[in-house]
Order: sequence, then C-alpha cells, then structure tokens
Amino acid sequence: MDSSIRKNSLAVAGCLVGLALCGACLVAPVEEGVSGNALLPSVAQAKDSISKLVKNGVFVDSAADFSERLDDAFAEIGGCPLKVDGYKKMPKDGRLGVCLRDGSIAGLVTFGDANGFLKYSDRSESKAFDSVWIYVAEDEQQDEYAAYSLIGLIMACDPSLSLIDAADVAQDVLDSYDGESGSVLKNGIIYGFMSEDDMWLVVAVIAD
Repeated sequence: MDSSIRKNSLAVAGCLVGLALCGACLVAPVEEGVSGNALLPSVAQAKDSISKLVKNGVFVDSAADFSERLDDAFAEIGGCPLKVDGYKKMPKDGRLGVCLRDGSIAGLVTFGDANGFLKYSDRSESKAFDSVWIYVAEDEQQDEYAAYSLIGLIMACDPSLSLIDAADVAQDVLDSYDGESGSVLKNGIIYGFMSEDDMWLVVAVIAD
C-alpha cells in the first residue's frame, strides 16, 4: 500500500486512540467522593507490578496468561469489539498464533523468544518470551483495530498503566510514525507500530 495512503490511514488510527480516551470515562467511572488521582497507581505500585511480569529481559508468565490479560485490556477499552479467542498453529513453522476476533478473525498474536517464536506446543507452558507481535488483518476496521490493539498491548505488557496512560503512550507511538514505522520506550518496553504488506503490525519488545 502506498505510504501516502498509509499516513492518511494512520491519522484515522490516531483519532481512534483519542476516542478510546473518551471511552475510559465510560468504562472506568470515578466513584463519588474519590479523587481521580486516587485511582491511578503509585510509583511504588507501578514498579512492583511490572517487576512481577518482566525479569532478566523476558516476560515470565505463559502465553496463555498474557493472552488473558490482553483480553481483559480489550474489555476495558470503550467500544472495542476485539476478543482473544482460540489458538492457531501456523502451518509454515508451527509457531503459536493467538486469534483476535470480532466475530471473524481480525488479527493474530505471536510471541518472540531468543530462538525465534514460541511454538504451538508452548501455549500453556510458562516459557519466557521477550516480544509480542500483533498482526492486524486487512479489513474495513483495520485502522480502528490497530489502535485498539496498540492500547490493549500496552496495558497487557504493563499493568501499572491506567487506560488513559496506555492511550497516551499509544498516541506517542503513532505520533512517531514516519510512514514506515514508529516506536516509543516506556518503563523498559519498546512499543512499535509499522506497516507490513497490507497489514498493520503492533509490537512490544523488552529493551536491552
């Protein structure tokens, strides 16, 4: 796809990150008598939260646990129809694929490690991985789903971030996009956004 068209598509995705921010008001109302700041994680909580998931440069939970967090993150984003639903064995190399659905398959999640990618047989094992890749399929809602996937991925990788925090990081990633790729480092994780053929690719990689 032509890069000028991609930049126009990206502008749409950027607007949708803003819509997700508005959605935060719907899915996470502030209780009466409680200040908004009281609902945000403290610095100490943030460090503790991410340290339980990332150790020695890898995510330490299983792909199944991570997928469950990603599904929970999608449920928090106002208007997001995506759900994590089912595993897929990739025919070429046997890698593990986790399906994203909105009724039909809208994307695929894979997990990278030092040897390439986790295999289908690794889906329930606590086998370490250092990157997560979400391929968003070409579709009428492709840009919308890419924006939701980016926000959800950030929340799944770093539970210390609120929905609004994650949407802010996602917007920074999109703002850094130069027509081919863009990335931002946050709390030791690099979040990236790039085009690959006719798909959007959303990535999280633990920084060295």
